[in-house]
Amino acid sequence: IEEKYKFNNRDGFYRWEGLRYFLFEHEEYLKNLAKTYTQELNWHALSKNKKDHVTIEHIFPQTPTDDYWQEKYDNFNEEQIIYLSHSLGNLLPLSRAKNSSLQNDAFQLKKNNGNGIGYYNGSVSENEIAQNENWLAENILQRGMDLLEFMELRWKIDLGDDSFKRRLLHIDFLSKEDF
Repeated sequence: IEEKYKFNNRDGFYRWEGLRYFLFEHEEYLKNLAKTYTQELNWHALSKNKKDHVTIEHIFPQTPTDDYWQEKYDNFNEEQIIYLSHSLGNLLPLSRAKNSSLQNDAFQLKKNNGNGIGYYNGSVSENEIAQNENWLAENILQRGMDLLEFMELRWKIDLGDDSFKRRLLHIDFLSKEDF
């Protein structure tokens, strides 16, 4: 993971080769917890890189130009913005069409843009994200920690304490005062 954040390649978890598979496993886990049998996200669509298939969405965009994002993340410097946008907790599998429609929109529009497009009517992961009132750095951290906890459970590995996990997510610069 450290290599994914090097100077010339700061795409972090976004460029992790196992990301799609991991997010698919997490989606299946959430479906089982919710006892949901609808298949909004399937491995075939997620594993292909074709025009109409699934992409990886940055909930907090890579280019946060909307006033919503500018206001909510104005206390972070450029490097921290990159780390937050590419952190595991900020990444979500999404259909290419939906991703193109939502782009850098404010979080409320990503949840539901008023035209039937948004996280509210998508996969279990999308629905989970849509339950948040806002999408702040603390949400990225919490979801990242939840995903790492799932990873530990699913793959029967120990990633270490919370401090190490925050470093692994590359957002250990966040402190309680940020919330």
